Amino acid sequence: MKALIFTLLLCSTAEAKEFKFTYILGRDQLQYKTNADTWEEAFKRGADFCFDFFVKKESVISEDRGLDIIDICANPR
Repeated sequence: MKALIFTLLLCSTAEAKEFKFTYILGRDQLQYKTNADTWEEAFKRGADFCFDFFVKKESVISEDRGLDIIDICANPR
């Protein structure tokens, strides 16, 4: 039984791949790396991290700046 559980754990971790995203907003560059089972899962994590990172850097965000942040986080390089 222990061998079966161990094998299942190895299989589930073996499926995870490393994904890297780069976000550039003006002179700021953010590189985000994560392990995920799918590109979509990694993309969502990266977009959330990107948005939080750039929003926290600024005390007041105009509507245009907010839209720029959303655009950058939705379109990594």
